Amino acid sequence: MARIKREDAMRFKKYVWALFEEVVRTQRKGITSGEISSYIQSRLKVDVRNRVNAILALGAEVGLVNMKQEGRFLMKRGVSELDKLLDTIA
Repeated sequence: MARIKREDAMRFKKYVWALFEEVVRTQRKGITSGEISSYIQSRLKVDVRNRVNAILALGAEVGLVNMKQEGRFLMKRGVSELDKLLDTIA
């Protein structure tokens, strides 16, 4: 598993904090910690799924990923090649 850089961890922390502020700000009558957690988890799930799909589509576009039947993907090279590609874009 790749090591998370400190900057990435800080960006993730800010992202989660922004979601926390968003959900709390919209609740005038109060909110439970479980509701906050549930909201943040559902947003993260959607965001992660969208990001993974975008990464796989980009990989397929440049030939690093083969799209198989039934929604399966096959990496032609290692994940590090895809990571390098994403670094050049970002």
